[in-house]
Amino acid sequence: MTDRVLTRVKAVICIYCGEVVVGDIEVMDGAAEAIRESFVKHDEGCTQNPIRTERERLRAERDLLRAAIALDAPALLEVLAEAEHTRWANWMRYQQTAPAEKRADWPRKAALAYWGMTNEEQESDRIEARKTLEIVRTYLRAAVDAFDKEG
Repeated sequence: MTDRVLTRVKAVICIYCGEVVVGDIEVMDGAAEAIRESFVKHDEGCTQNPIRTERERLRAERDLLRAAIALDAPALLEVLAEAEHTRWANWMRYQQTAPAEKRADWPRKAALAYWGMTNEEQESDRIEARKTLEIVRTYLRAAVDAFDKEG
């Protein structure tokens, strides 16, 4: 016959909401584990628990990002294609009026990888990339707003 261990538990109180999860009881043997599990279950579901709240926010953000990644966005594609055409058309007009010394440097720049360019040359490309990024941000904001309105 094994010895039974009697443990007295005065109270287990949630530090977030103050709820008494377990009151003044005596437990035998493995019942303490059941009390711990009961408290963990309360802690995970406590609406005052900041970790739970942050975890839910991050999960919602992750789900929204997954939806954005999987998005079949023909409308966005058309907006980006229009922006690229405008960029190309502006470039074509600029080529016709660019000074000869600028045109003479274009073959060198065209042969360089992005990371081989000077910071100033890279910044010129970043300006164009920011324009594209803003189009994508605007589109995603509209998608998020539509998602929020749906529920």
